[in-house]
Amino acid sequence: MTLQPTASAQASTARPGATQAAQAMAAVRLGIGAVGLLAPGRLAWRLFLQDRRIDEATALVLRAAAARDLALGLGAVVAAKRGPGPLRGWMLAAALVDCCDALTMAKSTSARPAARASAAVVSGLSASAELLVARQLSR
Repeated sequence: MTLQPTASAQASTARPGATQAAQAMAAVRLGIGAVGLLAPGRLAWRLFLQDRRIDEATALVLRAAAARDLALGLGAVVAAKRGPGPLRGWMLAAALVDCCDALTMAKSTSARPAARASAAVVSGLSASAELLVARQLSR
């Protein structure tokens, strides 16, 4: 099966480098999702666990978030083959997810304040970068 650009994808253009930036962000999200599915206690969420082992419920939630990231990354990779228009939608979806993550982390009471703040800042910056790239994909 070969993906063909849609009419709307052919009509839209992107600023130079925007598609490559979006693909790089998608690759990072794919990597984070894959590691999170296979080893949910390994990445940045160790900051939140404060030297505790993860229980089954926590592992389930972390795997669900990782599956979401894997799906968003894969969707963006596939959309990039169809053109900047479809890719823009996936970047906007990723930005929405990262905004929600930032708000959730900032409101969390189970993590240390420094861990909460740093995770919220990283998610907020990621959302900002995704919004910037999405804007550049629809010039």
